[in-house]
Parts: sequence; C-alpha cells; structure tokens
Amino acid sequence: MLKSILEKYEKIASNNCDLREVELSLFLLNLNILFADSNNYQEVQKILTYLYKIDFSNFQSKYVLLNFFETSYKYIQYKINDIAVLTKLLKTYFSPIGLLNEDLSYSSQISVILNKLLEKLKTALDANSTEFIIYSLKDYFENLLSLNNFYVICENAVNFNSMSIVIGIRTVSESLKTQIFEFVLQYFNRIIQIHGIDEEKFNEIAKMITNFLKSVGYEVSSENKKVFIDFFNNFMNNCYLNLANLSQNTSKAKYSLITILQRLIIILGKGSIVFLAFIFDEQIKQNDLDIYEDTIKLLGNSVQILKKESAYLLCEYFAYFFSVIKSYAIPTSNISEVEKNVLSLYANFVKLIANVTIEIPYILFTCAIKNFDFYELLNLMILICCNILDSTVIFFYKFFF
Repeated sequence: MLKSILEKYEKIASNNCDLREVELSLFLLNLNILFADSNNYQEVQKILTYLYKIDFSNFQSKYVLLNFFETSYKYIQYKINDIAVLTKLLKTYFSPIGLLNEDLSYSSQISVILNKLLEKLKTALDANSTEFIIYSLKDYFENLLSLNNFYVICENAVNFNSMSIVIGIRTVSESLKTQIFEFVLQYFNRIIQIHGIDEEKFNEIAKMITNFLKSVGYEVSSENKKVFIDFFNNFMNNCYLNLANLSQNTSKAKYSLITILQRLIIILGKGSIVFLAFIFDEQIKQNDLDIYEDTIKLLGNSVQILKKESAYLLCEYFAYFFSVIKSYAIPTSNISEVEKNVLSLYANFVKLIANVTIEIPYILFTCAIKNFDFYELLNLMILICCNILDSTVIFFYKFFF
C-alpha cells in the first residue's frame, strides 16, 4: 500500500497525473496515517517530503486543497522540527488559497483546520516557531484590515481561537502578547467603524468580542491590561452611549455588555471595576427591569472573583438592588411565567448574598453600604427562607443562624 501511495506522489511531483489521481492520493494518505508509526517510516518520510513540497494549488481544486490541509495537519508531528516545512505550510494557510480566499465557506473550513493544527503543535513548538506563527497571525489580521471585502470577511470567516491557542503557550513573551491584543482590538475597532451605530450589529460585534475574551480566559499582565482598558473605554463611552442616545430600549445592547463584562472581570481583575460601575450606573439611570436579574448576577460574580476588591461596588450599588428586590412580593407558587421570573430574581439575589457572606461578610455588618439597613435585609432573608427552599437559601440560613 505504502509503495503504491509513494508512486502516486512521485507522479504528482512530476506533473504526470490527472486530478482524480491527485484526489485519490490525498484520500489514501489521509486514511493510512497509522502506517507512519510502523517500521516503514522511511518510506512514509519520502511520501511526506512530497506532501509538503508539492504545490497543490496548481490543480485549481478547492476539494484537493481542503484534503491537502486536512492531510498535512494529520502528519505535521513528523515535521515538527523542520522550520522550512512549517514556514511554507503556514504561508499557505495565510494566503489566497487558505484563510484569505474569497469563498467564505471554504476559508471558514481552513480556519477550523488551522486551529486543530495549532492545538497539535502548541506543546512541541520552540520559541522561534511560536514567534513565527504569532507574526504570521499578525500579518494575517493586518491583511484582513486592508481588504476591500473586509466587511463581509469579518462577519463570516474570522475565528479568533487560533490567536488564543498560541498566546496560551508559556514561551510567548508579554511584548508579543501585547502586539496580539492590540491588533485584535484594532480589528474590532475597524468593524465598529464600518457598521456605525446599529443595535443589531452592535450585538453581533459584542458576541465576537465575548468569544475572544472567552478564549483568552485568564488575567493578563498589567502592561496588557492597558490595551484592553483603552479599547473598552472607547467601546462603552462612545459606541454604546451613542447607541443609547438613539434608542429608547437598549436592553439587548445592555445584555451584550453584561456578557462581555462577565469575561472582562477575569481578564482585568480589579481593573474591570470602572466598567462594572458603568453598567450599574446605566441600570440605575434607566431602571431596566428586563436585565435586572443579569445585573444582579454580574454583581454576584464580581464578588466571587474580585473578593475584597469588589467592596466598592457593593458599597455603591447594593442598596439599589436591595430596594428593587423589596418591591417584588415573594411568589406563593411557580405556575405562571411572572412567578417563575420573580423566583429566579430572588434566587440570584440570594446567591449574591451568599457570595458576599463567603468572601467579604463584614461589608454587611458595617455602615459601609449607603442607605442600607442590615436588619431589614435579615428580615427579608428569613422571609425568603420560610417561603423558598433551595441549596443557596439553606447555606445562607446556616451561615447566620
């Protein structure tokens, strides 16, 4: 079998085959990866030399190219130390026959394969190879920013997972991470400029930003925090507020912001407090009941993650949330949708109290919270304990009683 495959690749290299033979050769190699670990490794090595050397774009077939990308990804571990092969392969990914192809369904498939490739490589890459990939990704995004059809590409074909996979490698320096964050956030700024003030597009952009923040998933260094802070100052104070000035109902946009902030707490740590205060101020200003539960949940998460550093937020905003909660009677059943919603609201409020009692209980017992009576809260919690029984309420009851 291997001898037959080798002969086919020799024919491809000498341009002595038709398109069907090329397709078959890639298909057979894709199926026979187990042979790569056999005693015939030298024969496989010859095949792989052809695989990474042949320019499959000459056959002008997207099916052939997709098979090439998929097959080359499967065998890349055998060329892990060959920088020439890696360089050529990555250049192919970041080219018009790869990610920059105008066929968005095709380029999206290439993006998925690239992510799988990087996942396979990340534990074996040395510092030089990692740096090469990062600069290739940087060049890729810079190319995207200059394309005439950038508007279409940014909505359909761009995937930030590859970026996060690489920056997760320990050998990546903070200065390189800064460059990555800067040009990704520049990319988002470009999208915002293209779309202008449009609530539907705002929510789509927010979803992309959330996915990127999710892929970062850790608190960044102080030098990198500034990059995020500068971007989000502009995003909230200009993009969101401009939208809010044009629309009476910004519940969906607020929800999108809250979803972003849930992730931003992890990335910025206490640096996220100014942005959390922003959304709480917006909530108080407009008293948006549609997202009241989500803002309570956001405050609870900030307490859980930021711990003592969330004390300022509690002192400033807890009394407001408490006053709104008191305006809802505790439901006696959970039959209607309204009753279910109010019960869910109370459940999230109790979880907020539970987080506070775990992380910074002294806040509740001091006079730090403005316009707040602890005994009034205690009476409400006793009333809740008598009417609603779940694990969070039980925890609260045990803590105080």
